[in-house]
Amino acid sequence: GGWLKCQRKLYSKKDTNFMANHCAKLEELGVPLRQRHYTVATWDDRFQQLVEFGRVNRHFNIPNPDNPDCLVGEHTADIAEARRFYKFVSRVQTEYRALQKGLPVVMLTDERIAQLRNIGFEFSTTPHRTRPERRSVPDVDWSTRMQQMEAFLSEMGHLRVDPNYFMYSNLGGWAVKMSELHQSWQEGREYVPPEMVEKFNQLSAMGFGFDVFPTRRGERSWEDSFGLLLQYRQETGSCRVPHHYKADFRLGSWVAVQRKDYKLLAAGKPSRLTHDRARRLESIGFEWVARQRE
Repeated sequence: GGWLKCQRKLYSKKDTNFMANHCAKLEELGVPLRQRHYTVATWDDRFQQLVEFGRVNRHFNIPNPDNPDCLVGEHTADIAEARRFYKFVSRVQTEYRALQKGLPVVMLTDERIAQLRNIGFEFSTTPHRTRPERRSVPDVDWSTRMQQMEAFLSEMGHLRVDPNYFMYSNLGGWAVKMSELHQSWQEGREYVPPEMVEKFNQLSAMGFGFDVFPTRRGERSWEDSFGLLLQYRQETGSCRVPHHYKADFRLGSWVAVQRKDYKLLAAGKPSRLTHDRARRLESIGFEWVARQRE
């Protein structure tokens, strides 16, 4: 017991002598050097995590942390937790397809399927595609779209529509189309008639920024994360997002990265954080030093 604990400690520290002379031999013998620093999550734990993810992101497209495009922070613990959550949802989809074929499963029951459907989770009858095609955007008249945008603004308090926001007849896809058309017009690559220019002005007057573009799986901009931080502050009264925030692990990692980048900025070193963004964070009560439990 004590000897194994000592070997694990040397392994976790990547001790030079241990890694060079002992690690390979112990692994050949099957000695478990990697330690599990987490508690196995129950169905209820993962289901609640899925509920919170859907509430925050407005979809259930869980990013794969092994995808190079997925941003989950630099900490191994973040990646490991993200991987466990992704595998949980993947297993749900796999078992559902097995049930459809009449095969036995272990985790999924009729009651759990009903739970998932009640929160709007969509089951897939085909294996996951690495690059899913864009959903089609229904042909909806302009006045209806304006009503949908107003409803979104009333509900969310802004018009930064997520490109994957499929409610309101795929409003996210429509916002992407408007942004791409507006960009092409601004850059002189496409002609738009005067009536379309008037519609652009109408959207602009509402507060739409024409900045909604397709994102790769797992990708999130600084503005997106800042918006989610504002939402977290509104709900909890502070900006102290736990580093291992189950509802949105990327937000917890993003907050940690801001603090790291701020140290570089304050030291006059190259930093991804600009002075303007630092001021915006400070204006909402963001603390540059994390508390002990965060």
